Amino acid sequence: MENFTLRSLIHPIDPDTFVSEYWEQKPLVITGRRPDYYANLFSRQDIPSLLFTEKHRGGETTITKFDKAIHALPVTELEDIAEVRRAYDRGYTLRIGNLDTSHGPLIQLCSQMREFFHGETNVIMFLTPPSAQGIGRHFDDYDLFLLQIDGAKQWNIYEPYVPLALREHMDSYPTPPNYQLISELRLTAGDLLYLPRGYVHEVFTTPGSSSLHLTLGVFGISWADFIEAALQAARYNDALLRRFIPPGSLRPGASRDRLPEQFQEMLAHFLSTASPDEAIEILRHRRKKWIAPAVGYDALFAEDNESYRVAPEAIGLDTILVKNRSFAYKVKRQGDKVSLSYGKWSVQAPADLEPVLQFVAEAEESFPVRALPYLTDSARLVLARRLVAEGLLFSEQ
Repeated sequence: MENFTLRSLIHPIDPDTFVSEYWEQKPLVITGRRPDYYANLFSRQDIPSLLFTEKHRGGETTITKFDKAIHALPVTELEDIAEVRRAYDRGYTLRIGNLDTSHGPLIQLCSQMREFFHGETNVIMFLTPPSAQGIGRHFDDYDLFLLQIDGAKQWNIYEPYVPLALREHMDSYPTPPNYQLISELRLTAGDLLYLPRGYVHEVFTTPGSSSLHLTLGVFGISWADFIEAALQAARYNDALLRRFIPPGSLRPGASRDRLPEQFQEMLAHFLSTASPDEAIEILRHRRKKWIAPAVGYDALFAEDNESYRVAPEAIGLDTILVKNRSFAYKVKRQGDKVSLSYGKWSVQAPADLEPVLQFVAEAEESFPVRALPYLTDSARLVLARRLVAEGLLFSEQ
């Protein structure tokens, strides 16, 4: 079976043309390909085995339905697989995530895409019955490649809520306003749609046609990430950048007459000493540790991947937990729950654990399990194993 490649994905557009004319700039629609174009990548026949696997390993599998609000239920809470079919018949969409770590052809394609775009790539499957909508109008904080595998789906594309949106933009405006409609598309089997992050879209099926599509999400390395890596290297090598700001500068009502000038001086000093080469090395180091649970993104193809593939149950108090520095870890309190999120991964816990999760978010690149504060040893092991299993931390022996 011939491997499905990045070139195959965007054919007949070549990668250089795609980057210069579409990437992060505007949508791209590719139609007119044969209906079985994605047969070597994914098909309806792959769903039963994936559904069974996801159900028993607690993966990102849900059924969702949008009717003024999203109704979602984890498949792990259903009594049997037959209930998934009954929910589908009632208009629910089946959503299976993490296919970039559990389906061979997609693992290979995503490995190529991570190498080309220098960032995380994830895959989510959506199986939607006729006359249904799984999620409401929204935008995403990552670039989308949308592959219509089977059936057909209607895509209404609106102008961007904000160009090249961040996660913070989604948190501040989870339901975007009624922006100007710029395109109405009907994707059929074999078609592809590329959407830069920030574009608002609404998706649904029409009477008489179900839909199976894959969403490939790409998180690249922004210039802000690159500058942050350069600053990290400069801070390590330069005592001047490690100096504290003047005491009292942040106090309300404090005089800050000199602060803007000092800030400009520090920026000028940083610019005169910053090294792009050192930033590149830091980012390469981060990518080397970029490993997902279950299979492991780039690590699957790396020669030195074994040291970061410790199963959660093998984690002990002396196990070193490793953070991924490609994105910021964020702690968010909501009522009696608190969540720790990183990229596409998130874990929710009782609010009492907020100080512990804050420690993880603010910790250095790695730390031992026994360093988790405010917990008994048994609780440290439970939390550490869960964070590794959920993909927020990696473990190293």
